[in-house]
Amino acid sequence: MEKDSAFLRKLPAIGVLLDHPAGRALEEDFGHAEAVWALRRTLETLREAGKGDTSPEGIAAGARGLLVPPMRRVVNATGVLIHTHLGRAPLPDPEDLLEGYSNLEIDLAGGDRGHRNQLVESMLGRLTGAEAALAVNNTAAAVTLALGAFAKGGEVLVSRGELVEIGGSFRVPEILEQSGCALREVGTTNRTRAADYAAAVTDRTRGILRVHPSNFRVVGFTESPTPEALAALARDRRLPFWVDQGCGWIRPVGGFDFPEEEPVPRLLEAGADLVFFSGDKLLGGPQAGLAVGRTEAVAAMRRHPLYRAVRPGKETFALLQATLAAHLTGRWDRLPLWKMALTPLAELRRRARVMARRSAVPLKVIDHLCRFGGGTTPLKEFPSVALAWTPPSAAAAFGRLLGRTRPILGVIQDDRILFDLRTVLPEEDAILLEALKSVAGSR
Repeated sequence: MEKDSAFLRKLPAIGVLLDHPAGRALEEDFGHAEAVWALRRTLETLREAGKGDTSPEGIAAGARGLLVPPMRRVVNATGVLIHTHLGRAPLPDPEDLLEGYSNLEIDLAGGDRGHRNQLVESMLGRLTGAEAALAVNNTAAAVTLALGAFAKGGEVLVSRGELVEIGGSFRVPEILEQSGCALREVGTTNRTRAADYAAAVTDRTRGILRVHPSNFRVVGFTESPTPEALAALARDRRLPFWVDQGCGWIRPVGGFDFPEEEPVPRLLEAGADLVFFSGDKLLGGPQAGLAVGRTEAVAAMRRHPLYRAVRPGKETFALLQATLAAHLTGRWDRLPLWKMALTPLAELRRRARVMARRSAVPLKVIDHLCRFGGGTTPLKEFPSVALAWTPPSAAAAFGRLLGRTRPILGVIQDDRILFDLRTVLPEEDAILLEALKSVAGSR
């Protein structure tokens, strides 16, 4: 107890801290009220712990850590292009649409009020072949909105093999049941046939839903009906057929194709009434849920009261517009995700050799495998190049890299830290080298 009292006596008063140069700098940077709040919180933490740095410099440093905005730019050196924890796909340039006013909901032809969805509906139609389209906050919102519009109080048929749990412990059944309908499971986890759906149709059935498995895959003894078969069954029973396509795969990009993924246009051609997909996965744009399909189906979603709660703001529409324009014109260099994915291996190796020569720490250039990630194509890997660093303690160095003003996120593997250059922007090379020099020198 006496030791605790001695420690507490070392803690300076707020006024003393504010008179110290470190405290004055804190006040200048963040204002008086914020500086006082952070200093008090830091002192409270020290009192509760009964130990720690009691110097004015140390306390001010702790207070500054509380005031630095928590969301920061991060260097992604993991080799995962669509990293959910790092904000999914890096975003395209929306030009000047976010700097001032825009025609978000005004018809420039006559000056009357317009509809924000018209900003991207035509572009999505040209890209996918859909009659109509709608943008909301995310794919889960799009599916929930559609089921609320068409299936409330009834049942929706879903294969057992598609009732998966996605990121953040969100389970597909729990999300979909918020729309007010009941899910009717059909088939088994690994094998579901069109006949299973047909046998489950009752007078309470309101539609058939096919769900993208995200990061989950069943391989081996598997079977599932084609979208054409499900669309034919739905038409025969006068039911709508919806597809949660998930990853937003539209068509081949550069040398990339994903034959295991069903492109959105093909699903529409197969007879789906609505197809839902993400704007922030393989499309390479902002987080958004996109619904494309028949005019009357999209119109019903837009009329639903929940639409106003899930519609995006101008920021999302500006980024979506830039993303869709790049796809329509084939200008993949305007989409950071695809620019990184399409960078030739020779260019990555050239960058890696230059960085290894200039580095203050020993770096080895190695071959690496990159992934798209983000709940898209979990089994798809393609070649990349990484820099490997073997510090005395990989865990300690990894932590110090994360603690920098510009955090650096690599991958620990076999007591080394790997930095995959495919997901590091070229302008971040110097930032990475400076971070390695600083962390190595701070041991």
